[in-house]
Amino acid sequence: MTTIDFHGYALPLLHASKYPSSQVCGLLLGTMEKDKIATVVTAVPLFHHWTTLTPMLDMALQQVEQYAEKKQLQIVGWYQANARVDDVSLHEHTIKVADAIRQRSKAARIFIVNNEKLGSLAEVTDALVVYDYVEQQWKVCKDVKDQVKQDYLPKMRGLFSSSRYTSLVDLDDHLENVSLNWLASSDMKL
Repeated sequence: MTTIDFHGYALPLLHASKYPSSQVCGLLLGTMEKDKIATVVTAVPLFHHWTTLTPMLDMALQQVEQYAEKKQLQIVGWYQANARVDDVSLHEHTIKVADAIRQRSKAARIFIVNNEKLGSLAEVTDALVVYDYVEQQWKVCKDVKDQVKQDYLPKMRGLFSSSRYTSLVDLDDHLENVSLNWLASSDMKL
């Protein structure tokens, strides 16, 4: 069974919280065991403007692969928060990116942020809809609650109440101000 570390859980939610009216996306980093994802360790926030821009995504994938390798991790998935609050569907470009990751890594996951649940701190542990590739298609993973530790809820409440999401930097932020280190967000103190 895959485990989801706190950074891997919190960073997609913080990214969605920083840009609540935008589609946001990023990469999941983790470890693999026998062609299966063992742990989703952290995430790297990518975009809040140009979420389907292929040349930028290709460049980001290359840089994140090198960054992950230094950390002894690899890209194990994709996360996304759709612009509409009630939209938890997999868009075509999401599936394409996740399939490309799966072909490289032999496995991948997709996290879709459920913005409706994100708005309620009581339901924040249900704020991710997780998809696994099973039987030649992407299907909702039913055992996510088992993978998310119960102590994540008070930690998430603390992060939201202190507006910690404001310090998160994605690649779009970096492109607007190159002094901001977008790769360091995966290591930010939570």
